[in-house]
Amino acid sequence: MEKYLIVKGSGGLSNRIQAALAGIGYCLLTGRTLCVDWRDGLYSNAFENVFPLYFTVPGLRTVDAPPPVSPQTTIFPEFWRDRLAEPVAVEYLFDNDHLSRAVRAETCLDFTKTDYGQDILVGWAPDLEPALALAPLLARGVPGFSGRKPMEACRDLLRGYLRPVPELARAVEDFAAARFSASGMIGAHIRHTDLKAPLDAFVRVIRETMEKTGHGLFLTTDNRQVQTTFCRLFPGTVHTEKFFPEPGEPLHAFYEGQDNARKGFEALVDMYLLGRCRHIVHYAPSSFARVPILLSGLPPERVTAIGG
Repeated sequence: MEKYLIVKGSGGLSNRIQAALAGIGYCLLTGRTLCVDWRDGLYSNAFENVFPLYFTVPGLRTVDAPPPVSPQTTIFPEFWRDRLAEPVAVEYLFDNDHLSRAVRAETCLDFTKTDYGQDILVGWAPDLEPALALAPLLARGVPGFSGRKPMEACRDLLRGYLRPVPELARAVEDFAAARFSASGMIGAHIRHTDLKAPLDAFVRVIRETMEKTGHGLFLTTDNRQVQTTFCRLFPGTVHTEKFFPEPGEPLHAFYEGQDNARKGFEALVDMYLLGRCRHIVHYAPSSFARVPILLSGLPPERVTAIGG
């Protein structure tokens, strides 16, 4: 009988991608069929799974929806037996109080345990820790990962196994070719809606880095006024065109009447463009830049975290 790993959605795109990397690594080790389940309403319009709209996973068998659960189906954790079909993110089931050790134990497999016998396993993660923990197992059990350090193994999973669909890859390539300076770009991610990045610190670091390097500025932000301000402060600033919410409202939420799947696509374009920059400046409490930093492979001295 076919065995599955379901990776449920939780948090924003960066959190979800980091969890997906753990799922990919686990399925490479165990041969399970992977379902990355992003059917919840954060990025979907009608509870469709948007993951296959954004990514393919070469080398693994994947499905777009969890399989049906019958009384004979074995599943771990049992928490999901009557909930697996629900198109819901993990945090919605716990009123956003889902990061405790107790909730994790109740709702998520141990990604380092590869000998589960159940037909269906379910997991999720808010960060890269489960993928990092898999690295020693990948080094021993999967060709191409031998000798790779944990962060290198995660980067290999991101670059080699989580492939943007052609439309997304083309959007990133075309924008970079048309708008990025040949001398290089500083990428800045400034979150300034529900979380408030200190703008003065960003201005100072960007100005100092531009003076040292001569690079241009690529800006990604969730706040239209921040975009307007930084374009005025740093003439020639490059940014993509995207949907902005009302002031103070988070960008990554369901908005009635908006194409929420497109909103996710636009965020991924920004994320992958940020990963092409030669220096990244980001707001540490936001997870958004963690995937571009991993993707870029930049040394620590070219990544500046602001806040904490």
